[in-house]
Amino acid sequence: MKRLLVFLLCASAVFLSCKDNQIGSALTSAEISMNDNPESSLEVLESIDKDLLSTRKQKAKYALLYSMALDKNYIDIKSDSIIAPAVKYYECHGSKEERFLCNYYHARIYENAGDVKSALLAAVKAESTDTSKVNAEDKCLLYALKGRIYHDEWRIHESIDAYILASRYALESKKYRHYAYYTLKVADNYRYNNDIENLYKFLQAAEKYKSYYTLTETHNYKSLMLLYMIESNIDPIQCIKYAEQYLREYPHDKMINWHIIAKVYLYSGNPDKAFEMLQKYAEYNNISSAPQYYGLLADVLEELHDYNNALNANRIFTTLIKKRDAARHLSDIKLVEERFENEIV
Repeated sequence: MKRLLVFLLCASAVFLSCKDNQIGSALTSAEISMNDNPESSLEVLESIDKDLLSTRKQKAKYALLYSMALDKNYIDIKSDSIIAPAVKYYECHGSKEERFLCNYYHARIYENAGDVKSALLAAVKAESTDTSKVNAEDKCLLYALKGRIYHDEWRIHESIDAYILASRYALESKKYRHYAYYTLKVADNYRYNNDIENLYKFLQAAEKYKSYYTLTETHNYKSLMLLYMIESNIDPIQCIKYAEQYLREYPHDKMINWHIIAKVYLYSGNPDKAFEMLQKYAEYNNISSAPQYYGLLADVLEELHDYNNALNANRIFTTLIKKRDAARHLSDIKLVEERFENEIV
């Protein structure tokens, strides 16, 4: 009887050891293919029986990798229940790289949920770890996240700083399309600050990697170039030629910023065509919270001598601007609070 019991215990230990090895191999496989083939990583992770995760370390690793795989497959999750075991474990255990990734993907979940304050705090935790062992591609993701959040919060200077770092790490990791994308984001932020010199500087930097552009970068580049031409008082005929060549290449594309095309036509003295372009903008965008639309509409209608509607458009523009200024003021207050919280972290 004793021999049978010993045999069963040994067999059980061997069985569990084999299962542990299988789980470990599956997790390693998912981790290796995460960047190049996230679809495969997600399939591997979803094939694992979570009841067989026998240690806190395995559960934490699975939680982190699964959160990563969902994010890289564009499956946005807004609850941190999946990543919670990883957050708790990597606070005191694991490598610095794992801690960085855990805090970054925790920030992504908060970003998806619209919890800006928690997202930035998680991002600060990631940034405050020793990132010397963290690869440039992951650091690029962190600063891109900060750039997006700061931009949406109208914290333009912080957004510029974050996107510059994102573009720098994208270049270091040889992600040239991402470098172009984030560099154009920097240029776009300088547009908000009416800094035409730096707008053009970063347009030129992005143009060097034009061969890597996707449709997104192409539209961003052309829109910003048109804005630069207007703000630099380039000959209106040249502006129209550039805009119409752009429209011939991408006719009726919803990715075109029709508001900027309308500005070009108004700049060149063609308010009728500008009004037509604004109608295109309204077709593809939610204009209820777009002060730039109503501001330009007021100018166009004034040129068309439709003064009553121009006045109405200007009133809507003023109301939306006041709301935006209030949001900026609130953002400034949050910035002060965040600085104190960062010091505490």
